Amino acid sequence: MVALFVLATILTFVLIDFFVQRSTIQADDLPFQLSQQRSAPGDDTLEAMEKVYIESILSRTGWNITRSAKVLNIDRVTLYNKIAKFGLKRP
Repeated sequence: MVALFVLATILTFVLIDFFVQRSTIQADDLPFQLSQQRSAPGDDTLEAMEKVYIESILSRTGWNITRSAKVLNIDRVTLYNKIAKFGLKRP
């Protein structure tokens, strides 16, 4: 138990040191590539972003509608409607 506490403390100090040395967050620090999140250059509408986000969730879940709907926190029927609205096709 003490060893776990010591390990957690060391890890905390390492992370603090890492973030103190870097004053800005880089794109590589994020869990996804920003360049893959764009549907088209300059297309920053909320609808375009929603489409890209839904596509990425569907891709990550292997197009499992139930799991995707849970991740998106929407009903399966709503997800089906958005898939139709955006014209998304299963690869």
